[in-house]
Amino acid sequence: MGQAVVAGLVALALLAALFRAGGAADQDGREMELANPGGDAWELNRDQNGHLWISDYGAEEVWDLNPVTDVYTIYEQLSGASDGRLDANGDLWWADYDNYEFGRLELGTLQATIWPLTGTIQGNVSGLNFDDQGRVWVTDKNQSNLFRFDPGSDELCYYEMPNNGVSQYIEAHNGYLWLADAKFTYIYRINSADGSYVQWHYQRDSSPRGMAFDSQGNLWWGGYEDRSALFQLNPTSNFVTLYTLPGDTGQPAMVDAQNSVIWYSDETGFFGRLIPGPANVSQTFLVNPTTRKLVEACYPNWQPASTKTVNTSTEVGTWSPGSYPVTASANGWTRYQLPGSLADIGPWGIRAGDDGVWVVDRERQALVNIQFESLFLPLVTAD
Repeated sequence: MGQAVVAGLVALALLAALFRAGGAADQDGREMELANPGGDAWELNRDQNGHLWISDYGAEEVWDLNPVTDVYTIYEQLSGASDGRLDANGDLWWADYDNYEFGRLELGTLQATIWPLTGTIQGNVSGLNFDDQGRVWVTDKNQSNLFRFDPGSDELCYYEMPNNGVSQYIEAHNGYLWLADAKFTYIYRINSADGSYVQWHYQRDSSPRGMAFDSQGNLWWGGYEDRSALFQLNPTSNFVTLYTLPGDTGQPAMVDAQNSVIWYSDETGFFGRLIPGPANVSQTFLVNPTTRKLVEACYPNWQPASTKTVNTSTEVGTWSPGSYPVTASANGWTRYQLPGSLADIGPWGIRAGDDGVWVVDRERQALVNIQFESLFLPLVTAD
C-alpha cells in the first residue's frame, strides 16, 4: 500500500472519529457535576496511582477522584485551595491562594498543618510542587516571591524571582524545577541542589500559566499577549517554536501532553488539542540561555500558623452525557466548545492520559471527560 494511500486512510479515520453520522460536528463525552454552591473548581493534578485531584478554591476543598471506580472523597476546610497535589509520602499539600499560607494534610489522620509565608509585598500563592529532596516549592502569581520549605528540617527559604518576574505555577521534571515568567518573557530551569538556574529569554509576550513536558522532553506553555499560541522550548537545541491558534484567537491557560499530542484549556470557553508538525509552525527562533544563581534568605525552625482536623465526605460520582461542538483544521488543530457563555471563567485544569482527556469546566462546575478511543483510530500500516 502506497504512503499516499496510507496517509489518506489515516486522515479519513481521524475525520470519522471527529464527526458523527449525518455530518454533525459534535464530540460525545461525559460530565460529572462538581456540586458545591459557591465553588470555584479550577486546577487538576494526577498522582502516581492515576487519581485526579481537583482544587476547589471557592468551596475550600480538594477532591480525590478514582477514575476507575468513580468514587471520590472531598477534603474540606482547606482554605484558599490551590494546586493541591500529593507528595511522595502520600500527603496532600496545597497553596492557600488568599491567606499567603500553604498546608499539608495527612490523609491517614486528617490532620492539617498550615504554615505562613513571608515577604515584604505579598500577592497570591497559586503554584506548588516538590523537588527531588522532597522539599515543597510555592509560587506567588502577583509578586516576585518564590519559596522553598523542607518538611524534614522545618526550614523555609525565600527567593526573589529573577528579573523581578512572577510565575503562577511551577513544574518538576527530570530533577529540575521549571518556572514560566508571566510578567516578562523568561523560562527558568532551577537546579534545586545548588540554587543555580538557567534562563531563556524568548522575547515574545505570552503571559503563561501552566506548563507541561511532551515525550521528547520539550516544554510547552500557552500564551495570548503577543499571539494566541502554544509555545514550545527545546532545552537541548534552545529553539522556541510558536504554534499560533487558528484565527489567532483564544486565551490558552493550562496545558498537558499525551506523548506528543498537546492538550490545552482556553479561557474563552473551549479546550483543544494540537498534533504538532511542520504545517502548524508559525515561527521558530533560537534563544541563547544564560546561567545564574538564586539569592536566598533562609529561616530555620519555621513554625506552623495553625493545625486542625478536617472533615471529609465520600461518594460514588454519577455521569451524564455531554456533547461538544468540534472545529477541526487541516493542520493539526482541533477545538471542543463547552456549553455556557461567560468566557472570563472558561475551563482551566486539563489532564490527558490513557483514559482520555479530563477538563475542569469552571463556569458550569463540571468535570468533563472524553475517551481517547472516540478521538483516535488505530494507525493504518502497510503490509
